[in-house]
Amino acid sequence: MKVTRATKIPYPMDWVFSMLDQKMFNALKPPSFLANIELYEGNNLNDRVSIWFKIFKQRMMVKIIDIHSDSAKCYFVDEGLELPFGLTKWQHKHLVTKGDNNRCILQDEIFFTHKTPLGNWFSFIILQLFLLQRSFQYRSYLKKHGETTNKL
Repeated sequence: MKVTRATKIPYPMDWVFSMLDQKMFNALKPPSFLANIELYEGNNLNDRVSIWFKIFKQRMMVKIIDIHSDSAKCYFVDEGLELPFGLTKWQHKHLVTKGDNNRCILQDEIFFTHKTPLGNWFSFIILQLFLLQRSFQYRSYLKKHGETTNKL
């Protein structure tokens, strides 16, 4: 299944893409009573990120398998190596596309498969809600850092 969410961001594409780093990941992660970041190697090809979901006692580990940057878009794609909650496949594309007037669109595209059809639909709903929340988090985080770096 596929879940997508696009967020309009009032900042330049290159700056927004550069902000998709460990600081943002730490700021947007689930609360520490739910999850811990076990590993964050970076945003380069073959780097891995691992999250331990405490209350479920399950781990999610992903590896960056693709990176691209040109004048119209920038993205990186992570793929699941170890998946929680009955997921059997995971690919997450973090895409930033250039917009008009020094603006951009930050888009999450998640492709996933659960081991059961009911799990697919339940995961779809949960991920839709997660990405809706993430949209607000992106705007807030980038606004805060845009003001401090004079990007507004």
